[in-house]
Amino acid sequence: MRLWRSLRSLPQCGGVNICITRRKGGAGGGWRSRLIAAATNRGGRTISTWHQHNGQYQERISMSPSSFTHQELSTRSSQVASSSSMLQQGASINQNQQRQQQSANKAEAASSSTLHLDEGAARIEKALALVSDKLDLDSKRTKLDQLDGELEDDAVWSKDAVAAGAMAKEAAQLVNQINRVDRIWMEIKHLKEMAHLAKEEGEVEVVEECNDRMAALEKESDKLQIQTLLIQSPADEGDCFLEIQAGAGGRESGDWVEMLLRMYQKFAEKKGFVVDTVQETWGEGGGLRSVMIKISGWLAHGWCRSEAGVHRLVRISPFDSKGSRHTSFAQVRVYPVSSMNGSSAAETILSKDLKIDTYRSQGAGGQHVNTTDSAVRISHLPTGIVVTCQADRSQHRNKAVAMEVLKSKLQQLKEQEAQDEKATYREGLGKNEWGNQIRSYIINPYQMVKDHRTGVELGDVNRVLEQGELEPLIEAALAQKD
Repeated sequence: MRLWRSLRSLPQCGGVNICITRRKGGAGGGWRSRLIAAATNRGGRTISTWHQHNGQYQERISMSPSSFTHQELSTRSSQVASSSSMLQQGASINQNQQRQQQSANKAEAASSSTLHLDEGAARIEKALALVSDKLDLDSKRTKLDQLDGELEDDAVWSKDAVAAGAMAKEAAQLVNQINRVDRIWMEIKHLKEMAHLAKEEGEVEVVEECNDRMAALEKESDKLQIQTLLIQSPADEGDCFLEIQAGAGGRESGDWVEMLLRMYQKFAEKKGFVVDTVQETWGEGGGLRSVMIKISGWLAHGWCRSEAGVHRLVRISPFDSKGSRHTSFAQVRVYPVSSMNGSSAAETILSKDLKIDTYRSQGAGGQHVNTTDSAVRISHLPTGIVVTCQADRSQHRNKAVAMEVLKSKLQQLKEQEAQDEKATYREGLGKNEWGNQIRSYIINPYQMVKDHRTGVELGDVNRVLEQGELEPLIEAALAQKD
C-alpha cells in the first residue's frame, strides 16, 4: 500500500506545531525520532499525540520556539518531501511491473488455451477423415452433382415424376450425409482462425470461448464416428438375435447367464430397442443353460455384434456355503435378422433339407404350455444347424420364429464363407473356457470390468451388469475393429 508523509510548520501560541501524517508503525518513524531528539537537545518540550484522520494516523509534536530555527525546519521539511517523492516513484514502478506481469500472464494463458484448442481440432480432423473415408464422401459428392444436374432438367420430371421424386429423395439424403461432415470441418477452421487472432490481441476470454465450442464439436464428431463404425453392412441397421450359452459350472454358470441376460435387456431398453424372448433352456439344478432373445430397432445389430465371444465372471459364489471364489464362463453369439422375404426364403431353404420336431415346453408358462407340444425344433440337415423356439403358446408362431432364426443363421454362414472367415455359423470366439474370454467381470477380490480386446477398464461393475452401461466398452471395440 502506498505510504506518504508530509511535514508542515504551523504557528501556534508563539511556538511551532509539527504534524506528521503516516500509517502508525509505518515509514516516517526515523524522521519523527530525529525531530524529537533535536528539540530535546535545544531545550524544547515535546507533546506527542496520536489520532485517526481519514483512515490514517496523524501525530502532532508541539515544541517551544527555541527548539528550531526556520532554516532547520525548512531543511527537515525538504528532506521529508524528498523521501515522500522517492516512495511515490517506487510505487509507480511497482504498478508498471504489475501491469507487465498481468499482460505476460494473459499471453501465457492465451497460448496454453490455443494449444489445447489445436490439439482438440487435430483429434476432430482425424475422426472426420475416418468418417469421410468410411462413407466414401468423394463418391457421394460426385453422385450428388450428377443428380442435381439431372433434376434441373424439366424433362426428367415430366417424363416420370415418380422416378424424379426418388432421385430428389436420394439427393436429399446425400446432402444430409455430406453436410454433417462439412459443417464440422468449416466450424473447426473458423474457430482456429478466431482463436489465433484473439491470442495475438491477448483476449483470453475469446480464446476460452473458442476452446469450449471446440470441445462440444469433439463430442459431436465422436458420436458421428461411432455411428459410422456401427454400420459395417446393411444388416447392422436392422434387428438381431442374441444368444447366451452357459459354460461348465452348473448352477453358478446358469446364474451367470441370467446376469448377462439382464445386462443386455437393460442396455437394449436404454437404446429404445424392443426385446423378445425366443428360446430358453433351464438346467436341472436351476439357472439358465441357454437363452436367445430378439432385439429389434434401428442399429440393433450394429450395437450388439461386437459382444460376440466368451464372457468371464469372478466372484464369491452365493451358492457356495464355504464362501469360495468361483470363475464362470458364458458364450454370447449374435446373428443379424435375415432380410429374406417369403418367396426367396422358400427358394433358399428346401423342405427336404429340414427336420421339424415338436415337444413340450420347459419352464414357466402355464398349464397349456407344459401340457401341449407347442415347442418347435428345426434342424437344417445340410449344415447341421439346429434352432428351437418355445416362447409362445402357439406351435405355429413358434415355428415361424424358429424359421426366422434359421434364416438368419444361414445368411450369416453364407456371408462368412464369402469373406473366407471361419467355416462355422457361430460368431462367438473360441471355446467357452479360460483363455478365450473377450471380457472379464471381476466382483471379488476387487471390482473391475476389463475388455481384453481393447484394454478398456471400468471400475463400477454394478453400472455395467445392473444398468447396462456398455457404451464405453462397445465403442472402443468398434473403433478397434475398424
